[in-house]
Amino acid sequence: AELVPVAVRAGFSFHRADPECLTLTAWLAPQVENKLPPGPSHFIGVAGVVLNSRREVLCIREKSGPSARLPDFWKLPGGLVDQHEDIRTAVVREVA
Repeated sequence: AELVPVAVRAGFSFHRADPECLTLTAWLAPQVENKLPPGPSHFIGVAGVVLNSRREVLCIREKSGPSARLPDFWKLPGGLVDQHEDIRTAVVREVA
């Protein structure tokens, strides 16, 4: 507990606290947006089904991410919803 004021003076910010843990953070790359969730959180994923006139389904291979290393792994276009983003907007963004 006595180190908390020292950490705050060194640039750390309060992130979250519960009865057993206090978490402070310091974002080390100011040129990059801090996307650390504001506290305990969850992530929502979306995917879009795109059909062409022949009723073929659009499937993609990721260039990066968890499935990029898997050979012959195809998936629907999708990804994570940004904080405060409308789910419909996220689907359109991920498919576009």
